[in-house]
Amino acid sequence: MNIGVVILSISLSVNLVACLCPEAFERHGTKCYQAIGLLASWAEAKRLCNILGADLAVIESASEEAIVEGILKRKHGSVSPENYWMDGSDFLVEGEWRWMGENGNSRPITGYTAWSPGQPDNAGANEHCLEIRYSFGVHWNDYECDHKQNFICQAPADPNGNEIIG
Repeated sequence: MNIGVVILSISLSVNLVACLCPEAFERHGTKCYQAIGLLASWAEAKRLCNILGADLAVIESASEEAIVEGILKRKHGSVSPENYWMDGSDFLVEGEWRWMGENGNSRPITGYTAWSPGQPDNAGANEHCLEIRYSFGVHWNDYECDHKQNFICQAPADPNGNEIIG
């Protein structure tokens, strides 16, 4: 076998597994997650994730939901009263839930959702931010954006294998 082919194969293999995340984040495929145990409003949580080189988590499939559920189970065990902010909100148009993204790049929440039964309900006409209610079995709920609670940050894994400094 040609030594150049062996080196190229090793190089490609290393690059496939060397996707790195910001410090203290867990890598799952091309995304990195961290459950932050710091109480913050939705807007504060979004800013804190941005400081870490991330954004609030976006969950678009059952497999992503399972990843986040696994992270929370490792952190809390099987049951916890803790709730976590995610990136969703309907504060632009009531009832139209969107992943808010960065720099105004919001997009509708379509396809996969994990709302708790009866949610979103905009209780008190003041619930405009999306949270994971761990006590609901890791289902989604709308809640008051100013409420201080934990949050989940998500960042892309660096496909070049460079350490992401957050």
